[in-house]
Amino acid sequence: MQWENLTSPEFAKAVKSCEGVAVLPIGVLEPHSSHLPLGTDMFEAHWTACRAAEREPAVVFPAYPFGVNHESAHLPGSVVIRRSLLFDLLENICDEMGRHGLLKIVILSGHGGNRYFLPLFVQTLVEKDKPYL
Repeated sequence: MQWENLTSPEFAKAVKSCEGVAVLPIGVLEPHSSHLPLGTDMFEAHWTACRAAEREPAVVFPAYPFGVNHESAHLPGSVVIRRSLLFDLLENICDEMGRHGLLKIVILSGHGGNRYFLPLFVQTLVEKDKPYL
């Protein structure tokens, strides 16, 4: 179930039917050689999340292009977000998911540059009182 395609009443039913499970697919916007679109990581993560949700019920968050890609700042088309903003934005998104009853959040990365950012994000959440995991 894709979050962005649901109506408000459908969304409330989806949260119940999937027992509060959500998938947050994360990519970035950066060049992937000269033949692939800038959103390749984001598209692949979102596609994979949607296919998984067809097998195991979950609400899939819209394609999320905000990950760590500072190494590509010099390349045309890259969107590089400040580290502090990345953490705050991701926490805000997870807080919103939790507010809606999505308390089991799977973060699916489609970008190799997130391999340190996402574990650190999850590790710091234990310091905070959050209703979700």
